[in-house]
Amino acid sequence: MPEIENLRKIPSDLEAERSVLGGIFLKQDVFGDIIEILSPDDFYKNAHKIIYETMREIYNKGEPLDPLVVMNRLRKSEKFDEVGGEQIFYDIVEEVPTAANITAYAKIVKEKAILRRLGDVGTKIVEMTYSGYEEAENILDRAEGMIFKISENSESKDLVKIRDAMSDEFLRLEKVYANKGTTIGISSGFTDFDQMTSGFQPSDLVILAARPAMGKTAFALNLALNAALKSEKAVLLFSMEMSSSQLLQRLLAVEAGVGLQ
Repeated sequence: MPEIENLRKIPSDLEAERSVLGGIFLKQDVFGDIIEILSPDDFYKNAHKIIYETMREIYNKGEPLDPLVVMNRLRKSEKFDEVGGEQIFYDIVEEVPTAANITAYAKIVKEKAILRRLGDVGTKIVEMTYSGYEEAENILDRAEGMIFKISENSESKDLVKIRDAMSDEFLRLEKVYANKGTTIGISSGFTDFDQMTSGFQPSDLVILAARPAMGKTAFALNLALNAALKSEKAVLLFSMEMSSSQLLQRLLAVEAGVGLQ
């Protein structure tokens, strides 16, 4: 029975939550990093959620994130007693002797929040499955949508300092200078195109657009073949219009230099 109860325990880490809040009080300038990781809803304990939300409001107004300031704001919003009064602030501050590991604590809180959301989605999927009112395909679509939403909300993009970006840019410029006039990215196989773009670069999103029957697919397949054969890169093709057999026929025609017919 104890093992079953442990399996049903709601994912949470109150100690990590207190450590995050206490770490912010100790080192206020770290809040800019924490806010990129955590939202108020990531906290399991409602009191911690309210305190963090109040901190965010104070931070956005450019005021100091001092325990007294936060307590005063909670009193004004009539939420001071709801969070537990002064005692919870004493507990939070005494919990953390240093703010050195605050980012690690924030990631623990985030991970527990994701697990709780996955559990909630799992419960909803079970309810839909046994309701008997929906088609299996509809349940699959809804389940995928709910899980994708969790995945989307869990991702955060790190802030990039300009001095770090500048260092990477100088390395790129040195590479351009060292390869005077040659393509530094993945070659498209078309000289004019490569001269304009220096080839395909990391993180590029290239959209090929034209009217129907203008040769978009043929051009795209040429790009894929050139990247695979000349640059020896792995290429993945997706098509919403043609089967794998049709794509293969076109690739063979392009490589062999003969008409598709």
